[in-house]
Order: sequence, then structure tokens, then C-alpha cells
Amino acid sequence: MALGHTDKKPHLQPDFMEEFFIKNSGYASENLIDAFKDYASKVGAIDKDISEKFTMTVVKDYNKLKKELKMNYNKEELKTGIPEVLKEFRTMTNL
Repeated sequence: MALGHTDKKPHLQPDFMEEFFIKNSGYASENLIDAFKDYASKVGAIDKDISEKFTMTVVKDYNKLKKELKMNYNKEELKTGIPEVLKEFRTMTNL
């Protein structure tokens, strides 16, 4: 799920993400903490499986929260954890 580089985006750098996550982990689900632990503990290139697990957990938790708050949410994203934008991207690249 790598969609480009992060050279010029400090908010996507590992140090920033780790600090942000630690400061806000009280709001995270156990699944998200586990997924981030796997993501952050990887040295070098991040395996596709680890990246997908982290992304899918974020998407599911986000939609679960929106559902609990009685906001509009994406039922398919809640079920699968796959963001609609990735489904669209995969469809476009498989043409």
C-alpha cells in the first residue's frame, strides 16, 4: 500500500508518527496498538502485510467510531478495512 514517497512530508516520517501515536495511544483500540507496534518495530522496508494490517485497522476503527457517534460511516470499510480510495485505485490499475 505504498503510494509514493514521504521525503517532504514530516508528518509521515517514522519519528513523528511514533511520537504522535505514543502521545495519543490512550484513544487507540488494542488492535490499533498491536498493529502500530508491528509497524513501528520494523527496521528497513515495511512488509506489505504489516502495512496492510495497520491501514485496515485504522480504517475499521475510524468507521466503528463514526458508527458509535451516529455519524455517516462506510459499512464496507467497517467490514473489510479496505479504504474505498484503494479499491478505486486497484480497479483503475487493473484495467
